[in-house]
Amino acid sequence: MDKPQAEQPLRLRLFQLFPKDRMPPDLQRADAEYDKAWAEWKKADAEVNKADDECQKAWAEYDKAITEYDKAIAEWKPELIKLHSELCPNCPFDGETIFSKKEG
Repeated sequence: MDKPQAEQPLRLRLFQLFPKDRMPPDLQRADAEYDKAWAEWKKADAEVNKADDECQKAWAEYDKAITEYDKAIAEWKPELIKLHSELCPNCPFDGETIFSKKEG
């Protein structure tokens, strides 16, 4: 509680909820709609949290895959450049850029 400790016992003793069956009908309906909306929100919030957890897990797997991919590219870069040279003999790509140093 955020009320002063000395006030809490009196506040708790005097705090009472209205019995729902003693409330006016319009208020009872509004209260029921509120309870229903709150339950739907709680359900949706749980689904969002579950989806977020799944998203975080998928992102971690994706991040790991990127790391492995980059590692493989780095390891095989000389072979890939050689293959590129064979497949594209007139391409100005030098392993880093398609623009020559003198044109840059």
